[in-house]
Amino acid sequence: MKITLKLLAMAAVIAALFLYISACAGNGEGVVTNPPPNGGGSNVSVIDDAFSPQSLTVQAGTMVMWRNNGNSQHTVTSGDPNNAGGVFDSGLLGNGATFQHMFNDKGTFPYFCRVHGSIMSGTIVVQ
Repeated sequence: MKITLKLLAMAAVIAALFLYISACAGNGEGVVTNPPPNGGGSNVSVIDDAFSPQSLTVQAGTMVMWRNNGNSQHTVTSGDPNNAGGVFDSGLLGNGATFQHMFNDKGTFPYFCRVHGSIMSGTIVVQ
């Protein structure tokens, strides 16, 4: 009987953690732990106070993945600090965390870090 209660308690904790993690990643973009498939994407490194490369040109239909290689938390948010674009927003990314977004439409997509504002920005150009 005691073992069954312990197992039920452990299952409840695991379920609660799963729901918490799912809610944190609920922006629809997919905070991911795996890189895009080979040949299917481009990568941007998020380092303290910079995106590298700061400007990236890709073809329409390209998945771009950002990886936080810095010590601080960062976001990848479309638009600029005065006008967030609403196209994508990673939420806070800790060290090692990744975020990806599929760019299907041609155009220029500026983005920034909500934590660091205008000092940390980048651009994705989709051809």
